Amino acid sequence: MRLFGKKIKLLESHAQYSKFSEYAEKMIILNQGAGYQAMAANDFMKKIIVTPIDDIRGWLEEHGKSEFEPVSQDWQEGKAEKQKNKANSPKVR
Repeated sequence: MRLFGKKIKLLESHAQYSKFSEYAEKMIILNQGAGYQAMAANDFMKKIIVTPIDDIRGWLEEHGKSEFEPVSQDWQEGKAEKQKNKANSPKVR
C-alpha cells in the first residue's frame, strides 16, 4: 500500500488529482475486505504501482473526467444474481 500511496501522491499537481485520490482511498478500503471488490481493488492498485507515471497522466487526460466509478453495488448484485442463476440452472450436455 505504501508504493500505491507514493504513486498517487506523484499525481498531486494533476487537475484530476482530487477525484483520482478519492477513488484511490476507496480502493485502499476495499482492498482490506474480501471477495470480488477486494480482488478488483488489489488489481487496480497493482496496475497503478507498475504503470509509468506518464502513462497514468495520459490516461487521466483521456479518460479521467468520466471513468472514476468504483465497482458499483448494482453491478455487484447483478453479477451475484447471474452466478446464482448459473449455479441453479440445469446442466446441458
